[in-house]
Amino acid sequence: MAVENERDASLNKEKSIIKDLLLSRINNDGYKEIYETYLRQTMDVTNALAKEYFDSEDAKEFDYMLTPESKAPVKEAMNNSFFEKCYDYMQLFELNKDLGENYSVDKDIDYRRKKMTFVVDYNISKRLLEMIDWYFGAVGDTTHNKEQFVDMVVLDTERIFVLRNELTGRSLDFSFDKEELNIRNFRAFLIAMLKIRLCGNYTMVNIEMGKQTDEAKGQKDTMSGALLFQLLNTATFISLAKEYGYTTEDLKLDSSIDAVRKAVMYFPDAQGFVESVSEVDNLVENADSLANRFLTQKLK
Repeated sequence: MAVENERDASLNKEKSIIKDLLLSRINNDGYKEIYETYLRQTMDVTNALAKEYFDSEDAKEFDYMLTPESKAPVKEAMNNSFFEKCYDYMQLFELNKDLGENYSVDKDIDYRRKKMTFVVDYNISKRLLEMIDWYFGAVGDTTHNKEQFVDMVVLDTERIFVLRNELTGRSLDFSFDKEELNIRNFRAFLIAMLKIRLCGNYTMVNIEMGKQTDEAKGQKDTMSGALLFQLLNTATFISLAKEYGYTTEDLKLDSSIDAVRKAVMYFPDAQGFVESVSEVDNLVENADSLANRFLTQKLK
């Protein structure tokens, strides 16, 4: 059986290729197809290691409800937290198939509960990729540190799970229908999930931005890429909230934006400090504007 270091190495290689592929798409440098080929080849290795893992004794921490047949979808899904996310997807696959054969209310409720968490997580990261492509294609950007921006994109392991699929045309087939979106408790769960994920994203990027700025001693641009991520990621969540029938205000962004502001204020001598403070002060307004423009374009 493959040792853990092999799996880690394959996952880390995927993450590196995803970063290069995103930069290639942003810069439109003509190398996108090459990186996509590299990513597919590396994914084949990772997928084989994943299947090997789930066939091994090491996977005993997961229950044995999954049949050999249902292990097949692991080839379509992975991330750095990897086995947990693969397992989530495999369970959805199995539960959905079982519902079609042996319907029961309890199974239906279990499926919908698992589906809500999985689909919300997936759609957030899928929308961020759509937002990135739209922003650099329609709006353009020459002032922000794109390399640092992409560093922030690949920080989140939930996001890597989605990006490796979406960037290679292997989108997963779970989504919400209109009836689900109209259920009161379901909608309450959606907005709660959005707020929790967004808060976690703010915190993760603030910490990374502070670490990079401290290491650079303020002598180079180590904030603008992180702030661009905060902007586009916030626009991503706002656009989804609006599609689900909520408003920007429902996300309750004030405390999170204040945390971004405090992270920037720790480094008053850093290059681009004044511009960074101004960007944070206008972050919600600018993100809301981008979300509205994106949705208008998407609905055309």
